[in-house]
Parts: sequence; C-alpha cells; structure tokens
Amino acid sequence: VSYVDSKTDNYKGNHKLKTISVKEHTPKYTVLKEGKRPRFPKLRHLQLNLYPGRLREFLRDIPLGQLLTLHISADLVAYKGVRLVGLDSLQSSNICYYSESKLRESPHANRFLAKVFAQPPHVRRLTVGTSSKCRLRLPPTVACTGIRRLKLTAQVSYADLPALLRQLPVLEYLYLQRTLFVEPPPLTHTPEEMARHFLAMDPRPVSTSLVKFAPDVLCRNATDEVVFYNIFMLIGRVPSLRVMKMFSFYSTHFLRELLPLLKIPELLKFIRHLAALEFKE
Repeated sequence: VSYVDSKTDNYKGNHKLKTISVKEHTPKYTVLKEGKRPRFPKLRHLQLNLYPGRLREFLRDIPLGQLLTLHISADLVAYKGVRLVGLDSLQSSNICYYSESKLRESPHANRFLAKVFAQPPHVRRLTVGTSSKCRLRLPPTVACTGIRRLKLTAQVSYADLPALLRQLPVLEYLYLQRTLFVEPPPLTHTPEEMARHFLAMDPRPVSTSLVKFAPDVLCRNATDEVVFYNIFMLIGRVPSLRVMKMFSFYSTHFLRELLPLLKIPELLKFIRHLAALEFKE
C-alpha cells in the first residue's frame, strides 16, 4: 500500500494490512479524531519516504508497538516533537533526514541523533542518515545497545567513535560515510613514532564484538596518511575485527603502511589481529 487516504472509511477493511508505505508526493496527513482513528492489528512495516508533513501527528495513528521495521526519511523540521518510544517489537530501523537550510540544522541535528540512538535495546539493525554539512555530536549515552549492524552517514568525528562502540557490546558490522578525520599529531610520521603514540593511548579495546568494518575512504581533502592514521587508531583497538571493506587501491596503501607496524614487538601484542585482516571490496 503506497498511501492510505485519511479522509475515507477504508480503515475498516485494513485488518490484514501488514505494510504502509507513504511516498514523497502524498498529501499531508490529516489527524483523525479519537473515535475515527484506524486500527491496523497486523501492521508490521512502516515506510515514510520524503514525508512532507509532521511526523508526530502521523505516528499518533500508528500502532508503533507492533512494528518490526521502521523506515523514515523526512525534512529535519518534521522530526520536531517526535519521540521514538513504544517500539516494543522493532528489529530494524532506518531513520534519515534532509535539510536545505543550514540555519535549522544545529542544534536540531544533534537532537535528531539523540532521538535515533534512544531507540530500544532490542533493535538489531540501525541505519542513520543525515545531510548536515557541519560537525555533529554523537549522544554521550545510547539506549539501543543491542544493535548488531550499524550504518552511519553523518559528519561525526573519528574521535567520538570509541565512546559509541564501547556502548554497543554486540555490534558486528559497522559502515561509515561522511565521517570527519582527526588531524594526526606532529610526531606520527614514522612507524616508531606511530607505535609510541598508539601505546600512549587508552589500551582498552573499543569493541570485542565488531567483525566487519566498512570505513569511508573517499573523503574530502584527506591525504592517504590521514586516512590511515584515523582508521588504524580505531581498528588497532578492535581485536575481534576480521574483515575490512575498501577498494583495492586503498587497501594496498593501507597494507603498505601497516606492515612496518606489525614488525614492532611492543606494538604487535596489541595489534596482532590486524596481521590476519581480510580486505574485501
């Protein structure tokens, strides 16, 4: 079903409806009065694609506790007042926003991220998409701690990722896009300098569950050295990592930078898992 007309009585025949998909050119939703609200006892999947109206009003008429999948794409302003709560059965969530106005993005975009990561811990798959051109802040705490697959498209810093990963104890797959790189410190040009810098950091693993990582290597004005530094400083503290997805051109350079580090005994005991790392396109 691509659209359910709120001005008809078609709701009475929707007891078997399992999926609602509302597309871009759908008329704005009209909130129904209490006695005329639809009942979808078998509804399991909801998709709002480029939704033009107020999400809070539309979601009032949806039995959110039944949903297994939720996919929302809307203007940033449409999320005003929305609380992603009561999603008692949700397994997969895809929440994205777009915005043509920079003036509306901050701090609303950071509040958007806080809402998305406040979803319940039984969510297993989470996709987050933002169109912001400014740096965003990940929330200090997350509620959706049961995520196994996370796709994050947002201008968040690599420096903020360890705190996020430590709160996701069963995360197995991480896909990043538009992530912001940290500029390497001055004394990290040689393998020996890089090793000293790594060993001076917090040695605790940032994840012991992450198996597959797909970093964003097609970044704006970032040198290969900057890309390597940011990725290495993260995955060097992920002993469970087995697979990294990147194009062969970048994996060749990454291996060229990695091999000298594997020959430093003091460092090897921390990054031994990277010696068996498999690269896939």
